[in-house]
Amino acid sequence: MISATLLVGAARGASAQAPPRVTNEAVHNWYALFGDHRLSERWAFTYDIQNRRADIPGASWQQLLVRPALTRAFGHGLRGTAGYAFVETHPYGEDAAPARFPEHRLWQQLALTQHVRAITLAHRARLEQRWIGVVPRPDIDPVRWQYANRARYLLRATTPRLGALGGSYLTAYDEAFWSLGDAGAARRWEQNRAYVGLGVTFSPTWRAEAAYMEQRIWRAGGARLERNHTLMLTLFSSTPIRR
Repeated sequence: MISATLLVGAARGASAQAPPRVTNEAVHNWYALFGDHRLSERWAFTYDIQNRRADIPGASWQQLLVRPALTRAFGHGLRGTAGYAFVETHPYGEDAAPARFPEHRLWQQLALTQHVRAITLAHRARLEQRWIGVVPRPDIDPVRWQYANRARYLLRATTPRLGALGGSYLTAYDEAFWSLGDAGAARRWEQNRAYVGLGVTFSPTWRAEAAYMEQRIWRAGGARLERNHTLMLTLFSSTPIRR
């Protein structure tokens, strides 16, 4: 009985000593172009280019992302992709990095599309191998490269065309990110993105989406939370390179 009381007291004391989580909120703008261009019956060249701007109206950089890849269709809605990504992150927000820094990634994913009555469901599982440049001050190149692994899973739901709005549709997704430690021994929920948008189809090969995304990033082992309210404008192209 005494031992149980001591354990409960120690747990309460530890909880009382733990610092409260600090939450920083901001509003951002992201602009993106996604391409999915068929090379043959099975293969496609895919990419996305994203201009991520901090604050409103987006006068300063948050990130630049360029992500080319090759995609293969396996049939029955399953596709596999492997590619490279370059990311440049700039100082932004209340928890800013000391200087802008580069990142190189290799990544692989499987994507599955399903139809449930009138709703289209898209699943995407991605692995990333990341080389993150460590830049302690603005006037120097990276002093070293920090290697990290990350896993991501996205689930998207899309409605059919809305009759009253012609070629428009509604879409929503949630994507979770996990940091993977050495040999996958340590795992930490790193980030979450919740997205809801209105899309418009202009032609068989062009469409656009305007959306709101809530991005949550847990830093310092969860002691600090970055919560970004993000307005997104995305253009999608699927013009085939070879017919």
